[in-house]
Amino acid sequence: MEEIERFLSSRGFVSNRPIYLDATPTFSGYICIGDWRLKLELRFREGRFDYPDAYLPEWPFDLNLRSSFGYRHINDDGKVCFVDQSRTWWDSAMATELVAGCLERIERVLVDNLANAPAEEVIAQDFSGYWSAHRSLHVASVVQNKDDLIQITEQSSGRQWLVRKAEDSWLSIDAQQSPNTPWVILRLAKPPVSLNPKSWPPASIREVIDWIRQSAPDADNQLVERLRQSIQPKGKGKRGNDIRLVGVALIWPSADGDDALGCGFTFVIPDVAAKAIEHKRLKQAAKILKADGTKIIRYRLDRADPSYIQTRNRPKEEPSLKNKRVILVGAGTIGGHLGKLLCSHGAGWGANGELHIIDSDDFSIENVGRHLLGTESVGHSKAEAVAARLRLDFPFLKIQEHPCSLNECWNIFTQDCIIVDATGSQTVAIAIPDYLSEHGLKPVVVHSWIHGHGLATVALLNDRNKKGSACYRCLWQLENGKYRPRFQLSRFPEDDSPVFAACHQSFHAYAATTSMIAATQAMTILYDYLTDRVQNSLRFQVLKPDLCQKRPDTTPQSDNNCPLCCRPQ
Repeated sequence: MEEIERFLSSRGFVSNRPIYLDATPTFSGYICIGDWRLKLELRFREGRFDYPDAYLPEWPFDLNLRSSFGYRHINDDGKVCFVDQSRTWWDSAMATELVAGCLERIERVLVDNLANAPAEEVIAQDFSGYWSAHRSLHVASVVQNKDDLIQITEQSSGRQWLVRKAEDSWLSIDAQQSPNTPWVILRLAKPPVSLNPKSWPPASIREVIDWIRQSAPDADNQLVERLRQSIQPKGKGKRGNDIRLVGVALIWPSADGDDALGCGFTFVIPDVAAKAIEHKRLKQAAKILKADGTKIIRYRLDRADPSYIQTRNRPKEEPSLKNKRVILVGAGTIGGHLGKLLCSHGAGWGANGELHIIDSDDFSIENVGRHLLGTESVGHSKAEAVAARLRLDFPFLKIQEHPCSLNECWNIFTQDCIIVDATGSQTVAIAIPDYLSEHGLKPVVVHSWIHGHGLATVALLNDRNKKGSACYRCLWQLENGKYRPRFQLSRFPEDDSPVFAACHQSFHAYAATTSMIAATQAMTILYDYLTDRVQNSLRFQVLKPDLCQKRPDTTPQSDNNCPLCCRPQ
């Protein structure tokens, strides 16, 4: 930090406090842009380990300054954008050079602003930063032009949501409707991106109407009409005296042509305007609102609909498990982590999407150390507890638990389902293809297991629609009454035996990370199947090379002696 201080001192900046008293100081100085000499503050929030925030402290109070430079890349509090690690990472060994680079970027932004560089696209893309909202709302549905919304509050967290009035929201289990607060949608032809320095951000209903009239000259009339439809819905009688606090959500076309959430605000309808709307004197009501100084509360609207949650972090062309029936057999140490990955990839999403979780065991205290679940689930069914946990994370998905034996669930196995075996049990892994073979079903099956005491993780994909695809039973050969693996992993197989505890309980000791690796490996091979990129259907992740043979991934063919693959149809 001393080097930064010396450099900034050479540029005329001074520290507000001595460096030795403050590890995150603020430096004040001046920067010359054209005929302007602007005061600039560099605020180091993380000391020498991160970029400073850059502020023009006179910005909020100087109308001439805002009028001359405009809002492009400058927030209403004077913060200058793009002075951060979006360009390069911070390296404390290069701190002086990076601070010099920050000053250059600040100068470039301000020079462009003073030269009236185009601002429309910039402001539309980063609008939420300019809107300077008082509060945030999560919008749980994809909103349409004529939707009416209601605002609800999560009882457990206090988060605020907007949901369609006529929709049975997936949030309704743990939420209560905020009384007398309807929201209406107002669609604009384009984002109104000209920000008036005298009245930005808008603080009253008059100012917000003036702003949105850029793209909707009759915005006042549109707003009154939408309020009338919400306050006095057809066939439900008059409610004008009941509803006074209303919300308005603005939407407008995005760059890709779809409607984008713009921003929202709430306000109390003045008495005179409310009476005019009640008696259908809409032009009078519009005039009143257009001249009204009633304060608004600005809301940031964040998309939180299932489609956004499921696709936000994935490329558009990536396939998912949407509308597929996925059956997870085993909710243990692998199955718990794998369940979360399956949900993240769309299992249980869509009109036909289903995620079934099968496990007959109860969660016990010895499971806590390496499972997705914790002590709050001890004594509960693993299937039910994992399903409940996943519903907390993905409440919009269709998840069904089956706390029973696999033999009681064969009826949910279908031709077009995807089966994921995460039990690590050879008995279950053989029972699945046995049943499928007997009943002529050909779904894809993924098996995931941990070899020995965490020597390796293994994943097998059995695409039963592909001739010659090896099932799990094909990986074992019967010799002299004993099963021998076709692909031996252990250098010392005798050490792979389980550890036996009281009452003949057995377990394999391995690190908690091993279960996560196995789950990721299984999800990866399933993802490759969805994208039609499976190069090897049997994959090994060696974790202890000193105890494990080197085993490359391969694609085994079905064994001519396999009693399941060779079963007469």
